[in-house]
Amino acid sequence: KFEIVQLRRLDPKTAITTLEKLLGKPSTDPKEPSNAPVLYGDTYAKTLMVKGTKQQVEQVRSIIEEIEAKGPNIS
Repeated sequence: KFEIVQLRRLDPKTAITTLEKLLGKPSTDPKEPSNAPVLYGDTYAKTLMVKGTKQQVEQVRSIIEEIEAKGPNIS
């Protein structure tokens, strides 16, 4: 599944760093399956592109929503 998540307060680079610390980084070995979603950020559009399983994409969206609702402004 692929989804674009609009960021309101978070900088995309900060969001990716945080998510990789929480969820891990995707495997770079094509023979090895990855348990982490693939994340790309667009600084100009303030979006986060997420590719992974339905559960991974939903988890990323949930984490981002919680951080943006409760966390400090780190844009």
